[in-house]
Amino acid sequence: MRVLLFIVILTFVHKLSIAQDITLVNSELTVQSGAVITIQGGVKAESNGRIDNSGEIQIRNDIENNSGGVLFTNQNAGEVLLYGNNQEILGIDSTVFYNLYFSGNTLDEKSFLTSASILNELDINNQILETNVNKVYLLNPSLNSLFVDQGFISSNTLGGYFVRATNSSNEYLFPTGATNLSPNHRVVLITPDDNSTNLFQVRLSNIGSSMDNSGTSASGATGPFDINLKTNDLGEINNAYYHNIHQLSGNSSAEIKLFWNVTDGNFKTIAQWRGTQFYDALADLELDNYFNLDRALSIKNYTQIQDDVFALADVNIEINIPNGVSANNDGINDLFYIESLEYYPNNSLTIFNRWGDEVFSAQPYENDWSGQSNVQGAIGGDDLPAGTYYYLFKPDDESEVLKGFIEFKKK
Repeated sequence: MRVLLFIVILTFVHKLSIAQDITLVNSELTVQSGAVITIQGGVKAESNGRIDNSGEIQIRNDIENNSGGVLFTNQNAGEVLLYGNNQEILGIDSTVFYNLYFSGNTLDEKSFLTSASILNELDINNQILETNVNKVYLLNPSLNSLFVDQGFISSNTLGGYFVRATNSSNEYLFPTGATNLSPNHRVVLITPDDNSTNLFQVRLSNIGSSMDNSGTSASGATGPFDINLKTNDLGEINNAYYHNIHQLSGNSSAEIKLFWNVTDGNFKTIAQWRGTQFYDALADLELDNYFNLDRALSIKNYTQIQDDVFALADVNIEINIPNGVSANNDGINDLFYIESLEYYPNNSLTIFNRWGDEVFSAQPYENDWSGQSNVQGAIGGDDLPAGTYYYLFKPDDESEVLKGFIEFKKK
């Protein structure tokens, strides 16, 4: 009779606070539009227990769904707020929420011990959404369906993912993170190339791929993934963390963008595990600032999102700097072109004449010098005369300065 009493009361009152757990057994809890119920315990549903929620339900403890259904039955615009310190969503059945909001002490955990779906809005706030080995779906493809502050999504086991629906060519945020990283976030942006319907799923492992033997990924790959097994063009692979990124459904190619801090390592590409070893996924390095992260690597127009193990990596490259420029517009050596410059977006170049006067400076240099000066008052003016010039090139903040000469010829 306790559950039936709650149903009758919520039909007539606007707000109600309940100090204990609620257990629904072959019964229904109805929360009408405008009504707010605060449950200072938890909610447990057994044997066709269900909730018809068009209002707001605030829950302090756990949600356990053994009802044989999705628990929230009407799929109307109801809200569920999990406001406890550390809470679990568990049970033998998957729970479907319309709007799901989190609050609590900073970086408290909302742990999903079963799969779950959110039909409209998810607000992670300052909490940790832990998927464990399960999948948590956000099925509203609107860019405004996800909110996050200091919180993030963690998946401590291979096979656990945060899944987002997409239907536009805009950037979709996957706010992955881990408590052992500083700052905590290592987020991913996925930008589909068209407006087709897709489901993308992302996981961040808080340990390196060589140590992760926690299960099997969405692509069927079983860990660990040894960072020493790689093609010759790859240098050191990050062994502090890695991502799983997978296209669950849909056929759109997409841009994948991973963010990290330069203190994590001097990475220049993304390595992808394909069967037996890591390959270079040919990513572009960018200077960026997002979620307090200052570096990004992006793979554009990518279609191989079925192999889902991705790690930041260095590359084995040689910087080739020419010693001659002939600006005669014949298409050969018209520019001072430094090979592999794309791996060093934070480079700097300074060019001097034979008297030691600075005649050109760029940070970053973009392979566009053909004999012009950008230094006010340089001898020779904007269009420098033929002759011998000298350069200082610094690939990035961690590299030594490279020095040499340039024989500059004109028509």
